[in-house]
Amino acid sequence: THGCPYVVLEYVDGQSLQDLLAKEKSLSPERTVDILLDVAKGLRAALEEGIIHRDVKPSNIMLTRDGQAKVTDFGLAASLASSTFSREGSCIHKVDKSHLVGTAHFMAPERILGKECDHRSDMYSLGISAFEMLTGKKPYDAWNFEGVLALHLRGDLPSITEFQPIVPSRLSKIVEQMLSLEPAERYETYTELIEALEPSLEEEDTPAPVEKEVVEQAPFAPSWAARFGSVAATFTRGREPSSEEKETLQLYVKEMGLQPLAKLIG
Repeated sequence: THGCPYVVLEYVDGQSLQDLLAKEKSLSPERTVDILLDVAKGLRAALEEGIIHRDVKPSNIMLTRDGQAKVTDFGLAASLASSTFSREGSCIHKVDKSHLVGTAHFMAPERILGKECDHRSDMYSLGISAFEMLTGKKPYDAWNFEGVLALHLRGDLPSITEFQPIVPSRLSKIVEQMLSLEPAERYETYTELIEALEPSLEEEDTPAPVEKEVVEQAPFAPSWAARFGSVAATFTRGREPSSEEKETLQLYVKEMGLQPLAKLIG
């Protein structure tokens, strides 16, 4: 090499996540979580060496033939040579506002604004990739570069489940937190993100139904039972209802979502 520095990269026998998405459009929640876990662990390992990637996106995530995800292309990475470490060990890179580098669709808001950024900027970019894996769409898209950046800064994140209802709410909330407008509202560390992702496909505990107190209502005549079926039958005690009792039934019908029946009540 005649004294010139060079980088040796691992050969990954497989395809990029971008290529996979071009064919599959979107991935299952299970496959998405597997990829996110691998990438989060890779980015954590890089951070431990004082490196933030700064261009996390599907084209820079390679998938081996056995399905393992690997982070590639550290061409825009920031290292200890141009960064400082916070007390928590986070790599904080000072951004030159006159040189905005990265890919618009995956760029964290703080990077767009030229603020200091750390690993949570990469986490945001990974969140954009997760959104695309689950829905087949990018959350922020526009006709031009400036329009995309403006959407990132507004932070009006579309609902994942509107695009893909099968995504578990727990996983959807994790991605939403990764895409928080403020870095402080994202996961503090990759370890926290990994610990959140691992059980993200498990069924959430369903709250026990709250038992409502049953209040005995005023009685209604058999003729009302014939007109209202099981609804009125519960109130049948053998006499015609008063005006007040009719109002009670109207409220009951409305509360039970039986509005079409309300017009039959005199």
